[in-house]
Amino acid sequence: MHLLSISGLHLGILAGFMFFFLRLGFVPRRFGLVAIAIAVMLYARLTDSEPPVVRATVLVVALCTGALLGRRALEWNTLAAAAIVVLAMNPAELFRVGAQLSFLCMAVFAAFDIRTFTQPAPNALDRLLHQAAPWPVRLSRALRRWAAQVTLASLAVCLVTSPLVMARFHLASPIAVVLNCVVWFPMALAMLFGFLTLLVGGVFPSLGSAFGALCGASFEALNVIIASARDISGGCYWMPGPDDWWLLAFYLLLSALVSLPRGTIPLRWQVALVAGWIGVAFVVGAVRALPRDRLDVTFLSVGHGCCAVIELPDGRTILCDAGHMGSPDAGGRTVAGYLWSRGITRIDAILVSHADADHFNAVPYLLERFDVGQVLVAPVMFQERDGQRLGAAVEALEAAIAASNAQLANVREGERLAIGGDVSLRILSPPAEGVFGSDNANSVVLAVEYRGRRILITGDLEGRGLNRMLERPPFDVDVLLAPHHGSLSSSPPEFAQWATPEWVVVSGGFRGNLALLERVYGAVGATPLHTARAGAIRASIDAAGIEVRTLGRRRFARE
Repeated sequence: MHLLSISGLHLGILAGFMFFFLRLGFVPRRFGLVAIAIAVMLYARLTDSEPPVVRATVLVVALCTGALLGRRALEWNTLAAAAIVVLAMNPAELFRVGAQLSFLCMAVFAAFDIRTFTQPAPNALDRLLHQAAPWPVRLSRALRRWAAQVTLASLAVCLVTSPLVMARFHLASPIAVVLNCVVWFPMALAMLFGFLTLLVGGVFPSLGSAFGALCGASFEALNVIIASARDISGGCYWMPGPDDWWLLAFYLLLSALVSLPRGTIPLRWQVALVAGWIGVAFVVGAVRALPRDRLDVTFLSVGHGCCAVIELPDGRTILCDAGHMGSPDAGGRTVAGYLWSRGITRIDAILVSHADADHFNAVPYLLERFDVGQVLVAPVMFQERDGQRLGAAVEALEAAIAASNAQLANVREGERLAIGGDVSLRILSPPAEGVFGSDNANSVVLAVEYRGRRILITGDLEGRGLNRMLERPPFDVDVLLAPHHGSLSSSPPEFAQWATPEWVVVSGGFRGNLALLERVYGAVGATPLHTARAGAIRASIDAAGIEVRTLGRRRFARE
């Protein structure tokens, strides 16, 4: 996607072609340099002066100015000037990952002269022999040098930028090293023919159509290459990224090593320092993955939706619902971001409470990015009701599960999930045949029990499903996820008396009527907490009891 987005790469391709034609001698050199500088500034203005484009524009203008004055543009000074211009236009760009990656890539090129690794300085005899060689030999040598330079440049950029990419996008793409060496050619052709189409299309329509067709063919070749690479096993991985403190120290270390005079620290010690710091990241990840004698249930703030993350003492992870009312990807990013921040790469099970999209539309997103063991649903989840077809969202979920490695399994009332240890996960509703009423009435209700404490997760329970729960003996819980996002029809006083919770978590948007819920649940001594106001809320159970807090570390109580 970076190749197709407006970036400094496109401006660099434009400037590169213009420099090439300038060297052919068709126009005076000084006039050509001025024309290149004007062209790149117009291009930057045309593209709304995006930071990567502004950075590339400053570099090209500095290069042209230096050539006009007979001076060489200094890489670091030019890069610093570009940073000043970008930050003067918008200081917030300092914190945007796009601008950070753009300048980081250029810093790699400024710090490492790839030619010194691929083209040793020849002596006079070598130069004479090269000039005397037949042109096919010279061309072959030039192509080999070019291939080596492009490969090393791609490798250097990927190695240096990978920690930042993993931290912000949670993606490691080893295949990018090879892919970058291949895709630039069709991308450059597409840009060239695209610019030519713009230049001549209005004057010579037939010629413009021909250039447009060539531009389209170049993009098609680019798509074929990327699609083929996407299907290669092991080409890319989704994973947790390093912490910001590690990231800052990593780039400070690289900056210090680059700033030192050459030879101050032997190369092998520099490599050892960098490798050692990378090892620290793996140690931190391994420590986080160690089993702990604590059960955490975190109710994420996903707007009008629901996602409860259950982290078991043995390190396994179970999700109860994953969705929100809106873009599936937006909800998926919220859930995935939390899981990666906890170092979680495997979801042992995803329990989908019922067939409302705001409870499951992020599941396909998670199936693509995590190793998911099972998807658990009620038997009525994928059944047609009253002769009506399944909704498009439910069909999309079913297709995503079928396309993944996750197993689809049914859960029903009275069943205990086989997880071992002291943790009990018990299904309280619905029965295998379902209950009369809506999808909400057939919501899966999960009771989580550990060390004598209970957390009840209720989905959108209402109607007949809720009444069946009230027909049972009272079921005292410590933390209750309010049914149906805190809807008053799903939280009658009878239900509050039946569950007698200490805390009531409402997972929903800002429209929730918290005042009325406080009255209903306050009558039994419960404290209502709303994810839209408090953010993500975590209930932790360990040997000391149960503690409820927000991820901002505000503690409500410990018992």
